[in-house]
Amino acid sequence: MSASELGLVLVAFLTGLSFAVVAPILPLQVKAFGISYEMLGLFFSAYSLTWGVLQLYTGYLSDRYGRRRFALIGLAIHPLVLRSLPLIIMTIEAHGYIDFLFSEQTS
Repeated sequence: MSASELGLVLVAFLTGLSFAVVAPILPLQVKAFGISYEMLGLFFSAYSLTWGVLQLYTGYLSDRYGRRRFALIGLAIHPLVLRSLPLIIMTIEAHGYIDFLFSEQTS
């Protein structure tokens, strides 16, 4: 197996692993955010749906412009997004969007 094939297998493994480690921490997330399991399920469903739809576009673009380029761009963006998440969450909380999403809707 060449080094590039091994790298691709490693990236695929880590992607799958990232989905597998979510299930054990779901109760902690429900408790930390004060939401129901149904609401948390909706968020994960929205994430999975978005991921699936974007795969169609990124697959086409990576075939056209090169898979290596997209893999390197993704690996470069990922740590930047992770480092900016606290700032994004603080901004969302400061504007009250979290309270709006999780408040009981009455009609």
